[in-house]
Amino acid sequence: PQQIDVGICQCRAFWGADGLVYGHGLRLPEKGESERPVDMTKDFVNWSFDPRTGKATVLKLSGDVSILDRSPDGKAFLVLKYEIPHVGSNYRLGLLPADGGDLVWLSKPGESTPSEWRFSPDGQSLLGSMYRVAGGDLFPELVVIDLKSKTRSAVTVPKEARVSGSCWSPDSKRLAYIWESEAAYQERTNRFGPANPEREKKPVYTVTVAKPDGSDAKNVFTEADYFYGSIDWVLVNDGKKENAMEKLSPEKEPFTAWGK
Repeated sequence: PQQIDVGICQCRAFWGADGLVYGHGLRLPEKGESERPVDMTKDFVNWSFDPRTGKATVLKLSGDVSILDRSPDGKAFLVLKYEIPHVGSNYRLGLLPADGGDLVWLSKPGESTPSEWRFSPDGQSLLGSMYRVAGGDLFPELVVIDLKSKTRSAVTVPKEARVSGSCWSPDSKRLAYIWESEAAYQERTNRFGPANPEREKKPVYTVTVAKPDGSDAKNVFTEADYFYGSIDWVLVNDGKKENAMEKLSPEKEPFTAWGK
């Protein structure tokens, strides 16, 4: 294993289409510097790492943004921009040109907690979650953003499904998402009552594959022992690259969904 050390507390890492690893973290206090509260408007450090050379590079981005993904053509970063110093949900989603330029906003002021966003492999769309307030709690909604028109559309998911992770298929024609029912989530976590370890239940998650609008959905896996943190889609083509994309059909799923 290769250790990436750029003097920060690591928060997130992802593979770029260019073969580099990208990520962000928060600046650690320097030697002799007293500890202080994290300032979300200046303490982010974004970096890249070349696994072929073992070299890590700090990206020349301002300390109020954290990168979530890089476009397949390498021209833009998908970022969260933080607007107040203290930790909270006051941040917005946007596109930042990799070679410099103005940030293009993709979420509105006051919208709650955009999360788990990523580019489609063809670079035409984004997939992620936005949250709405429901019953005094934040409820995630899976959405797709068309980057050409800058329009946003909801992905149709099972009623009261609480989505916790999602990803694109390698050909950008479908997506996969992880979910559990809202009722099971509330019962498992006992969100609005005192903690009771004896009532805690194991999570039961379902992985569903569908078209970007949520149609033609098919449940492909159920996990009843472990929590899911994220998911990814890897093409398995047994060496026959020329037929790999033709095999991507609802009838035969030649993919491995990696989750954690």
